Amino acid sequence: MTMVSSYIDRHSPRSWLWILACSFVLRLALSASVPVSITPENSDGLTYHGLALRMLEGRGYVAESGRPTACFPPGYPAFLALLYGLTGCSWRAALLANAVLATVMAGLIGLTAWLWMPRMARPTFLMASAWPASYAFCVVPNAEVLYTVLLLGSLILLFPGRVDTPWRSIPLAGALLGLSALVRGQSLLLPVIVAVIWWRHRSASWTRPCLMAALLGASFFAPLAPWLARNGRILGGCELATNRGYNFLIGNNPRANGGFLTLTREELASTAKDEVAIDREYWQRGWEYARQNPWHELGLIAAKAFLTLRADPTYTFRGFLGNWLGPWSYPLLGYAFLYHLLVLPLALLGFWRGRHHHWQQISSVLAVYFVLIQCAFFGGVRYLFPAEPFLIILAALGWGSLIDRPAPIREALENSRAPRRPR
Repeated sequence: MTMVSSYIDRHSPRSWLWILACSFVLRLALSASVPVSITPENSDGLTYHGLALRMLEGRGYVAESGRPTACFPPGYPAFLALLYGLTGCSWRAALLANAVLATVMAGLIGLTAWLWMPRMARPTFLMASAWPASYAFCVVPNAEVLYTVLLLGSLILLFPGRVDTPWRSIPLAGALLGLSALVRGQSLLLPVIVAVIWWRHRSASWTRPCLMAALLGASFFAPLAPWLARNGRILGGCELATNRGYNFLIGNNPRANGGFLTLTREELASTAKDEVAIDREYWQRGWEYARQNPWHELGLIAAKAFLTLRADPTYTFRGFLGNWLGPWSYPLLGYAFLYHLLVLPLALLGFWRGRHHHWQQISSVLAVYFVLIQCAFFGGVRYLFPAEPFLIILAALGWGSLIDRPAPIREALENSRAPRRPR
């Protein structure tokens, strides 16, 4: 293990570029080889695609019927509309863009580790480059990859090697965090978490973290303000997206099992007339059920956590891509399982060994945050994607604890190698 550690430490930054280039070529080949005809008609990717086309046509953010909508946050459809305007209205362009973003994301994970814990940057980068889910998302045009790139960019600015964030970095970091919320609403509570981290690691004065939190909040809501104002003016409610109640009802109803399920026509029946009112009614129904059935809800929370954390990140390969991959789907699933069989125990070890380390605490809080969000809605390996960079960082810390071999472990190893005295 020490030989492997010294080999990794001798790698120069130039080797990082070679690894990124090889992973980029592999992702491009994977994206380019996907038959477009296999795209399911009810996928989120197709909804994003349709919204982007209508934006590109100048019709605005409208549903297929032509009515204004807020069914999804507008960030990813707007990104696709910009991409289609530059490259043409090609579904393939969205897949290739995800390949580029996934490669950038692997580099950002390595950069984050290099800023936070330089000695563990190389194993973190290697784990990020081999991350199976980052390849799986190169064959579906979903928003997770763009979201994670924006999230990591904001965190690099907020914590550039130290918890005490420079003032000049806060406005740009807050704006990136706000843009990530326009891609996926999971970022809405992140400014609060960052503020708590600042307060937790403050000096004697509490004035500085409070002022930093105020500046972060203002820069965070600046990109959101036009979209929320538009929804309040046109739809009658300042909602980030109107799928919140629908997703909440999926995970909190008598038939809920912790994962995604298709609601029946009776369950979707509503007396409300407009999109925002229907969304709020669905949310109220889910909340009432959770409040009245606490024991079932506790079981659902455990099921949601399990479905999110299970080691099966290539669900896209087993789904509508399974027929295309054919026999290749089995080794890919085996590789994904082995990868997580290595990374998840190392992450748990890193969580324990580095529990007094600032960056371990931040990584743990962020990983737990993204898992807990899904415990309110419904679980699925897709939704673990934003948490996995922080699990990889924790796994690198776990790897480092094995390499360093703390005193009790070192003594145990030395005793095991000592020759036994004859009786």
